[in-house]
Amino acid sequence: MTAPATPDDRDSDTGLLAPGWTGSPAAHATGDSAYLRALLDAEAALTRAQAALGLAPAEAADAVTRAADPPVSTSARSPNAPAPAATR
Repeated sequence: MTAPATPDDRDSDTGLLAPGWTGSPAAHATGDSAYLRALLDAEAALTRAQAALGLAPAEAADAVTRAADPPVSTSARSPNAPAPAATR
């Protein structure tokens, strides 16, 4: 399980669950990043439990845990990523 979002995650409460960051003391625990982090942690824990019971391959549990581990970004794309090419 990774660390919860910090109060400095200003972008963690914009878009998914709320239209803008409200600045409340609980925002870091209830914002978008915290919600997504909890969902990813739950998916990884579920797959590990299934693997422990023999209902899923151990490799699947490892893959899901690794995939759920990177930091959650709620922005549409990384600020350093190039803009996508225009399509018709």
